[in-house]
Amino acid sequence: PALLAKQWDFAEGLFKRKFYEDALQEYQVIYKGGESRIELDALLRIIECSEHLKKPTNLLLDEYIKREKDSSKKALVLMKKATVLQSLNQADEALVIYRDLSSQKGDYQEYALYEQGRLLLELKQEDKASEVFVRLLDLGNLETSEVRVYAAFALASLYFRKSDYVNASLYFEKIVDLKNDSSLKESSWSYLITIASRLHED
Repeated sequence: PALLAKQWDFAEGLFKRKFYEDALQEYQVIYKGGESRIELDALLRIIECSEHLKKPTNLLLDEYIKREKDSSKKALVLMKKATVLQSLNQADEALVIYRDLSSQKGDYQEYALYEQGRLLLELKQEDKASEVFVRLLDLGNLETSEVRVYAAFALASLYFRKSDYVNASLYFEKIVDLKNDSSLKESSWSYLITIASRLHED
């Protein structure tokens, strides 16, 4: 264990300095296919190094998901898996993962809902997407969650595209009224000005 810990520290040093190829080789020495915490952490780092190096991660993700017992760590990797599935045009499988994660209370519930909504938008399933965004917004106010702010903006933009300016304004105004800074405030103002001018034209 002392030797493993030393190897881990060395690999972490390389990883933090962005020497991903070298770090990958070190983590591969640590991970022997077991389920000890250090081996699973090494496997997660192997996945992260592979992402940085643009190497395929699909099989590694499956291996990690199969072995990990910690639900929070597993959720993180399931989110990565869903992203990979999307890139492979396997949207239906990605949606299954997002739906599963969004039904579980935990760190990734809100992210899973947001990504599910975004993917449904890409698939032109706008009504389903808006239902998902509303579900996410029902989890709490915008002040305490950046991902909810993005959901509100996505929902407002969706209403705007449908020329439903009443509902679009409702959500854009919620973003503009935030006490916290948000990168989406300025865009929301722009939309509100456009809506005001269009309603004035009518």
